[in-house]
Amino acid sequence: MTTPGDRVAAEYARHQTERRRGRGRRVERRLAVTAGLLFCSMPVVLLGNFVSTLRLFDGPDESPAAVHRYEGLLVLAGLLLVAALVLAVRAGVRWVAFTTLTLVPVVLVAAVVLSVPQGRWHDDGGSGPLPDDYHPCYSGTDSCAQYGG
Repeated sequence: MTTPGDRVAAEYARHQTERRRGRGRRVERRLAVTAGLLFCSMPVVLLGNFVSTLRLFDGPDESPAAVHRYEGLLVLAGLLLVAALVLAVRAGVRWVAFTTLTLVPVVLVAAVVLSVPQGRWHDDGGSGPLPDDYHPCYSGTDSCAQYGG
């Protein structure tokens, strides 16, 4: 048998659960929008990284720091893409998912065009043909010893 106090307590608990659930959805929406906006800003950030390597008189300064920053930005772009899509789908924010998916080709093109070091994604034709007297050296064998290796 339930008393009026039990019914009030149950109603209060249900209300608190719904309120917490609603707050969680709002947080998911905000995180989805934030991740989507950060993903959409990636071409501008990649451009800033590329421009920071340019010098007025010498060639580009493709320091290891600039290369690591570029690679970090690519990893961050992938993480933001996944986060934005997952959160947008969970929160039911369709425009964030649509915008993020629409900008995937733009970010990919920006990553190729604004690569550090420049020409990272272009094939330079390799090192050329191997000389006629080239003999491969296999690990764990004595095939290198006879050729001075």
